Amino acid sequence: ALTALLCGGHGLLIGLPGLGKTRLVETLSTVMGLHGNRVQFTPDLMPADILGSEVLDTAPDGSRAFRFIEGPIFCQLLMA
Repeated sequence: ALTALLCGGHGLLIGLPGLGKTRLVETLSTVMGLHGNRVQFTPDLMPADILGSEVLDTAPDGSRAFRFIEGPIFCQLLMA
């Protein structure tokens, strides 16, 4: 995992539950000062849940504008 991170590549951790895969990635994120997120894939997951969505904001003066709220994929280290 560390080699993939330092080389700028991708890593795939496979193993049974309870082996510390998530803890390893969280620790690497903390130690290296990276912004990390986690996505739990479920049957009801929508693209907007990963990518983000636009919301309509109303300012105090009454004007309206769309604002993009980034999803969890906008990070430096993604656990999926």
